[in-house]
Amino acid sequence: MTGPARLVAVVGRLSRSPNMRYGRKGPFAIAGVVVPNGREPVLVEVVAYRDVAVPLSELRKGDRVVVAGRVEERKWTGGDGRERTDERLVVVAVGLDVSPDLRPQRSERKGRVT
Repeated sequence: MTGPARLVAVVGRLSRSPNMRYGRKGPFAIAGVVVPNGREPVLVEVVAYRDVAVPLSELRKGDRVVVAGRVEERKWTGGDGRERTDERLVVVAVGLDVSPDLRPQRSERKGRVT
């Protein structure tokens, strides 16, 4: 990524429970956030380091979250020897999304209350 880092925020649901790991520079947590985008939701990979890793790691799959961070582009070589590029969001702040969800949940559509 070139130029100054811009902060972005995404609102969505965790696609999996965050995975806490430990590296040379301390703890970090990795998770995926499914962000609604019309008919096709977008999966955003997020990674949180040090002090932000612990709050992210305490969340669970399905939690509605608000995540703010900077987009980081990574280049790597795959097992087949081809160069690859992907992007992820390096988290600077994370929290539960407490706004009302106006869309009916699946079980509510079937007549059950969740």
